[in-house]
Amino acid sequence: MHRALLALSLAAVMTLTACGGDADDTAKLSGDEQKAARSLAAEFQGNQPTAAQRDSGICLGKALVSGAGVKKLVSSGMLTEDLAINAELPEVVPPEIAAAYADAVVECQDPRAEIESSREFYPDATDQVVDDYVACMEDVDPKLLRAAVLESATKAKSSTASEKYLKATKPCTDMLGVPKVS
Repeated sequence: MHRALLALSLAAVMTLTACGGDADDTAKLSGDEQKAARSLAAEFQGNQPTAAQRDSGICLGKALVSGAGVKKLVSSGMLTEDLAINAELPEVVPPEIAAAYADAVVECQDPRAEIESSREFYPDATDQVVDDYVACMEDVDPKLLRAAVLESATKAKSSTASEKYLKATKPCTDMLGVPKVS
C-alpha cells in the first residue's frame, strides 16, 4: 500500500497529520475494520515514524477503512483476505478506493501539526508566521486538495487540479521561507 497509495499523493498535498480526537480510538470500527485500519496505518506511517507521522497514518487508515470498507479494500487487491497489506498490489487503484483515499487525506489534514512537526526546518518562522501559515492553509478550499489527490491517485494525464492546489497553497508556504536543511 505504501508503494501504491502513498505514491498516489503528491508530496505537496501530504500536509496532514492527526485527525480530530484520539488517534488510537478505533471503538467505532468493528474487529475486522480495526485490523484493516491498523494494517493500513502501519503502511502509511513508514519505518520509524515521528509522532506526527504515526498520528497521520492512524487517521488515514481509519478514514480509508471507513470510507471504502473492508470488502472493497480486499476485493480491489489492496488488502489480503487476512487484512494485511497485499504484497502484490494492483497497477491501477480502483476509482472508489482512490476517492475514499482522497476523502481520507482531506479528513486527516492538519496544517498546524504538520508544520509543528517540521518546525526545525523553518528556524526563522516566528509563532505569528506559523499561525498565519496555518490560517492560510485552512482557508484553502478542501475540494482543491481532494481533486489534487484524486488526480494523482488515478494517475490522470492532466495535472490541472494539482497545479491549482499548488497555486492556492503557494502564498501559505511562501510565508515560511525556504526550508533549511542541515
